[in-house]
Amino acid sequence: MLSQQQELPLSEYSSLYDIVVPQ
Repeated sequence: MLSQQQELPLSEYSSLYDIVVPQ
């Protein structure tokens, strides 16, 4: 997973973060 894409776009990160840490 990380091997394929080391740098994820902010939007992708935001979406994942939203699921992990819903504000």
